[in-house]
Amino acid sequence: MKTRKMNILVMVSFAVTLLAWLPHASAWTRHLDFNSGTLGSKAEIGGDSFDGAAGGSSYDAGEVYEGNSSARLSVTGGETAFGVWGGIINHPSDLVRGDEVWFRVRTFMPAGFNYDSYAEGSHLKFLRIHTQSASGANQGYNDWYINPTTRGEYAHKFIFEGQQQWSKFGDSATQRPVLGVWETYELYLKLDPTPVDSGGEARVKVWKNGILLGDFTNRYTLVDNDSVSDRTHIFTYWNGGAPKTQHMWLDDVILTTDTPSAVDAEGNRYIGMGDVTPRPNPPGFVNVRLN
Repeated sequence: MKTRKMNILVMVSFAVTLLAWLPHASAWTRHLDFNSGTLGSKAEIGGDSFDGAAGGSSYDAGEVYEGNSSARLSVTGGETAFGVWGGIINHPSDLVRGDEVWFRVRTFMPAGFNYDSYAEGSHLKFLRIHTQSASGANQGYNDWYINPTTRGEYAHKFIFEGQQQWSKFGDSATQRPVLGVWETYELYLKLDPTPVDSGGEARVKVWKNGILLGDFTNRYTLVDNDSVSDRTHIFTYWNGGAPKTQHMWLDDVILTTDTPSAVDAEGNRYIGMGDVTPRPNPPGFVNVRLN
């Protein structure tokens, strides 16, 4: 009888270990390449892909990172622009405590683009991962902001709404958005109501163009143990209003809970830059003289 009990304990221990190594049941990936829409039409890809706040986003070929088209995002000066600025990716299944999520986007801000705000001192919301209670009540966003050019020595900020504690990152002189080129940004979250520094697992990492700009272990990313994350936003609200009427482009977006295979210079798993390079712009008019 004792041997049988020991065998059962060994089997249970093995099963627990095996489950720890298996992918999370909710693991999924969304890849938005914006290559399948009609140019000029609204850039919405479907219920769980890119929707809701994409009223001012359209399929366009003016600037393309890969493939044949991208999403052109437009905003009117003075407007906070929810419902027209950016877009929302609804999660196929809610993310829960212990889940990890990686969110990478390619952006192109043309020459003359202004990412400051109409209202002095406001910040532009950029990458945003929403959280809510188990009953569906809003509990705030994990927000990456682009710091205005008039504010401080840092190019970017992170905040969990409600915690009211800023994490600043990215040297203002070298890590601000560069106009006229494609850039790659990536956000990582480990979802937990307790930060790593306090004995939990909540963690935030941020990269620009494959370079780790911040690794924050003092921030929580959920409010309660049973809180969930149901959706992810790209922009969607311009704090203080857009400073002018303008547009930019978005392409090759990946949102995933599957652990990426790539590793950065510090040994962190991340989606990274990938093996796709920006498509070169077509050459200008060339006058060929035939002799």
